[in-house]
Amino acid sequence: MNRKILLVFALMLTAMLVMAACGNGGNDAPIVNETPPPAGEAATTPPADPAVVAEVIAPTIEGSADINVHPALLPALANFPVYTTNDAPLLPRGSGTDNILRFAIGSNSPMGGLFLWSHNEDSHDQTLNLMQNSWMVSWDENNMWSNNGIATFEYDRVNNVAILEMQHNVYWHDGVPLTLDDLVFAYEVIAHPEYTGVRFEASNFIPNVVGIDEYRDGTADYISGLVLSNNNRTLRIYYVEPLPPAALFAGGIWMNPIPRHHITPVIEEVGHEGIAGHARARDELLGFGPWRIETFVPGESVFFVANDNYFRGAPLTDGVLVEFMAFDLIPAAMRAGNFDIAQYQAANLAEFNLMNPTNYQLYGWPAQSTTFLNFRLGGMGEDADGNPHVVLRDDDHPITNVAIRRALAHAMDRQTVANVVGQGLWVPAASILNPFNASSFIDQSLAGFTFDLALANQILDDAGFTERGADGYRLNLNGEPMTFIYGQHSNPTHDVLVPLNIQNWSQIGLHVEMYEGDFTDWGLFTDIVIGSDIGSIDIFAMGWSLGWNPAPHTLWAPNALFNMPRYISPTFQQILDDIASQEAWDPDFLANAYSRWETAFFDEVPAAPFTWNLDVVAVNNRVRNYSRLRVDNGANIPGNMATANWHNTHLLGLTASAPYAN
Repeated sequence: MNRKILLVFALMLTAMLVMAACGNGGNDAPIVNETPPPAGEAATTPPADPAVVAEVIAPTIEGSADINVHPALLPALANFPVYTTNDAPLLPRGSGTDNILRFAIGSNSPMGGLFLWSHNEDSHDQTLNLMQNSWMVSWDENNMWSNNGIATFEYDRVNNVAILEMQHNVYWHDGVPLTLDDLVFAYEVIAHPEYTGVRFEASNFIPNVVGIDEYRDGTADYISGLVLSNNNRTLRIYYVEPLPPAALFAGGIWMNPIPRHHITPVIEEVGHEGIAGHARARDELLGFGPWRIETFVPGESVFFVANDNYFRGAPLTDGVLVEFMAFDLIPAAMRAGNFDIAQYQAANLAEFNLMNPTNYQLYGWPAQSTTFLNFRLGGMGEDADGNPHVVLRDDDHPITNVAIRRALAHAMDRQTVANVVGQGLWVPAASILNPFNASSFIDQSLAGFTFDLALANQILDDAGFTERGADGYRLNLNGEPMTFIYGQHSNPTHDVLVPLNIQNWSQIGLHVEMYEGDFTDWGLFTDIVIGSDIGSIDIFAMGWSLGWNPAPHTLWAPNALFNMPRYISPTFQQILDDIASQEAWDPDFLANAYSRWETAFFDEVPAAPFTWNLDVVAVNNRVRNYSRLRVDNGANIPGNMATANWHNTHLLGLTASAPYAN
């Protein structure tokens, strides 16, 4: 196991033991803090000093070695700078439209416009919400909860209680103080029996809170395991079952507050079922981050203005304009000087190299996302208690035969797609684990599903699929024709991947057809994938944004709505249980569990990981302080975040009145 991870877990365990030794001996009485801060008190943290920021984000190249990057991605990563060298004077605040940071987000599908943490599912909505909202607790360079955020965090393993204590005076954008009662309210919303979102899941440990069952079944009107101090600035969260180490990774415990005073009137007006459609969950949502929404044009743009009371310091620019546009239009827009920062697509890299623009640079970093070729192996039903639970399909379709799935995976030419579409920024994934959050757990000896048509044919022959029909395609084990339905929406990757897959699969004798004969639009595709009956489709690719916690439960637990293959097995369940067990506090036990997870996934093949990618961002030369490296706290920056992160855009400055044109 990686020595760094061993050290992290050793330190983490030591901290838990020390905390337990200094605990309150099991006293369940709420902690009462000092009197609350007076209304309107200024942020307790001074604004960031631009000079200090620039100094902190100009590390040596050797500093990048501290970041856990999988070796497979290092050659591509070496082609990109890690931070801007612009040291020109910053435009002063109050410069009007000259000092507006202009972002372009590439998208081939419209944004949903639902920003409320508890209900949003769209990655664009989540990205935009990061501009105005954040977590109660921050995390460190190892993706572990830290004490560098709004609240400190401790977990007492002896008493099985998490303790949060606010250390900053923070305000919602309407001036109302943020308190830990707003975090309690988030739990009440998500655990409510009429909740319509997807966040009530084991991976964020909300179902494990004492009193949740009574609250959900209506026998209690509050959650007894959430104990607030008298001034709402200390919260003790009591759990039914002891937490595993996965809970101490960022994202492991739900830490996103919801403004009680802002959303309660919504519930009174339209009920819990109507929250997601209400304006206060959308463009009128309150935040407490460095920016607040000023104007919102659905599907087109969002304009944020600076929140000068942000607890980490006032932003260096007057506002941020975020516009959505098709990916293929972004290179020309960047050359024309229309934007300061834009998401780039790998397919545009050839154009960048050909045009060789001088007014902006590209920055690359391991992508916080993953994509699988999924095989539909079941549906989402309910367990004995009425909760969502995977139900395996029992229709004897050949896709349920693991040899079929393994052959399909080995006949997928990921390297060609990586070369043609990825332009050198992608490498075929060798593990179900992702380098973004699990690099240290990945077995670097794994090769993954290598492209090998001869091997794929042999796998099918050995499994008994030797008979072929007059058309040359293999017959099922009963001697009957078999067809696999491939459902997919169109994008530059799929436009290359899908026909190549179908061609390669035909070469191993498998007949694959597109759903209704063609690509579908995004909305129809998601309806098919998430809401379709078993048998509508058999194969589909889908990607997800990743959190900082490597535990696989969010995507692969039997009650996870994001379990797209709708698959579970005794082996999978045992490994998931082991990762979430108390034994997992032993680093060697945890490393072994992740190793078994990698092996089991390749043995059972509910999906095939596609590629590991670099995200690419274009940055205009007038931008100062942009860095893809994590930095220390010398500039009042959260220890986990580079200034490239949406949370830290308040530290980005501008040195010219408009983006430079080529």
